[in-house]
Amino acid sequence: MKALSLGILSLILFLKGCGFNYPKSSFSPSESNGSSDKTPAISSFSLLRTRIFIPKCSECHQSDIADYDFLIQNELVVPGSPSSSILYEKVRTGEMPQNGPPLSSEEVTAIYLWIQNGARND
Repeated sequence: MKALSLGILSLILFLKGCGFNYPKSSFSPSESNGSSDKTPAISSFSLLRTRIFIPKCSECHQSDIADYDFLIQNELVVPGSPSSSILYEKVRTGEMPQNGPPLSSEEVTAIYLWIQNGARND
């Protein structure tokens, strides 16, 4: 009986570990309705800078937040690791921007994808 219980527990833990972990935001690919309006289109630094960082962050952070070197050198962004990136964690939790509405799930996912894909300066 003890061996059976241990076997079942092992199987449950194994199956639990096989699941795909979506980005920690309210957006997940399963929400897509087949149209491109749910799919994040922004995945380059230049577009993130133009569409998110400057209009939604620079009021408090001046130009720092829109400067690629600043984000990397101060470890606000860890290329390839959104969960280790302070920038992503702040916007994912809604902690930032402080003086405005939270970023949309598509914007948060775009930041996630940019960081996950190496956070290139493009």
